[in-house]
Amino acid sequence: MTNLRHGWDMTISDRVHYPQNSRVIGEYITHRVPTGTEILIAAFPAFHLGQELTFRTEGKYSIVSDESKKVLNRYNGQLLILLRPEDEVIADITARFPSLGILRTIDGIPLGDLVMVTPFGEE
Repeated sequence: MTNLRHGWDMTISDRVHYPQNSRVIGEYITHRVPTGTEILIAAFPAFHLGQELTFRTEGKYSIVSDESKKVLNRYNGQLLILLRPEDEVIADITARFPSLGILRTIDGIPLGDLVMVTPFGEE
């Protein structure tokens, strides 16, 4: 019951508060990423976005949130979400995987301090 209440509170707050990044990222994942795909979050292990995306995507993806260095070492071109990435990190990723897209907004909604690296090539 507590999880349901938390989910409800999280959803209601999306209507009012910026940023809405977990909502728009969840929708993006649901509409573009094949079920079961591993999604990486480079932030820190307990970063809230991992739990929020698991909820919003109904647990259909393997979402791994960990320290940036660990995530970047295992990164192989799948969907990646970065918390406050340095420009050099983005440059390194785009040099290694030139066909990837870098998103700072989705459908006109800013992702705040997040940057999403997508294998689908959108900019």
